[in-house]
Amino acid sequence: QLERIKEALELLTDMVGRGYSPIVSTVNALISGLCRQGKVGYAVKLMEDMIARGCLPDAGSYNLMVNTCCSKEDFQTALVLFLQMLEKGIIPDYDSWNALVLCLCHKTVWSEGRNMFNVKNQLDCIMKM
Repeated sequence: QLERIKEALELLTDMVGRGYSPIVSTVNALISGLCRQGKVGYAVKLMEDMIARGCLPDAGSYNLMVNTCCSKEDFQTALVLFLQMLEKGIIPDYDSWNALVLCLCHKTVWSEGRNMFNVKNQLDCIMKM
């Protein structure tokens, strides 16, 4: 699987080199593959590169990475990505909220877990208005 991801990344590099702009679903497929292989750092770098080229991540991009970071118990990266998501006005899905709260609580960062739960509840109320 990792070999195919490398081939896809080479193809993406070739596309960009020829002046083509990938769409977010193309980048999300690569992010998903990288995350499944535990290559979150590469996925973050890919997302940063695509942002620099004008291909903006969507909720799916961030949800993939937040969920992967949480499953790897990397709560700091998960929290940074989650906050970036909120700052950009992208609404996370319930799986991302739950994964982040559970990850923070599992890491005994109870106050952060409780804060994220409270923020989620506040956003739910705002979205219902």
